[in-house]
Amino acid sequence: MKGRTGALLALVAIEKGKRAQNALHAVFEKYGVKKKDKALATELTYGVTRWRKRLDYILSHYLKTPLSDLTPYIRNILRIGVYSILFMKTPRYAAVSECVKLAKRYGHEGVAGLVNAVLRRIEDRVEYPEEDIERLSVYYSLPEWIVARAFELFGEDAEKFLIASNGAPPLSIRVNLKKTTPKELVSLLRRSGIKVEKGMYLPYSLRVEGKALETKFMREGLFTVQDESSSFVVELLSPEPGDGILEVCSAPGGKTTHI
Repeated sequence: MKGRTGALLALVAIEKGKRAQNALHAVFEKYGVKKKDKALATELTYGVTRWRKRLDYILSHYLKTPLSDLTPYIRNILRIGVYSILFMKTPRYAAVSECVKLAKRYGHEGVAGLVNAVLRRIEDRVEYPEEDIERLSVYYSLPEWIVARAFELFGEDAEKFLIASNGAPPLSIRVNLKKTTPKELVSLLRRSGIKVEKGMYLPYSLRVEGKALETKFMREGLFTVQDESSSFVVELLSPEPGDGILEVCSAPGGKTTHI
């Protein structure tokens, strides 16, 4: 299965309520997607999800009918196309060709013509709303309440915060201190050709490349994937032996195992 097809199936599942990570995992498990296609599917799925508000706003200027009138498959094929062209800088002819193929497979010739016509013309030169909060909400694809709160907290620097909010977060891991030490794990990963950096705040939190997840050290339980902010929750909780702790909404359970 190609990366764009995997992303499309994941995005349709996300529209139905699935989390992005779970949707991608289900697609990879069911169809046995190759490594290079997994990378593309992941980039497209998270990218379209992150920038959907802006993508939909741009598309609305090129469509005669609302996106909501299209099927979930065609909606997301268009989003994939726009994201590929405007954000990933994929050559237009390649993005259009692949998306038209998807439209024929998951739609029909007529709707494939629509996809072709829209993606051949698409540009990010649309007129955004004049009012600051609405304009920045659309442009950075964030809820208006977050933009408003950013202005309250940061004033003139609010836009810097919005830009940072849309950056791809680093991949963080938590060292399993029962099996190894941060220093030892850093050494093991670097000897395997993996780039490693110390976390910003916690000694047992490291920032690594995605390739680290394919190493035997992950399979052997020397570390688990956990964002440093999630690890901080347990630090702030500061549990002691004998404490009664109720963990609600635990999935997949990273903080629970940390506790």
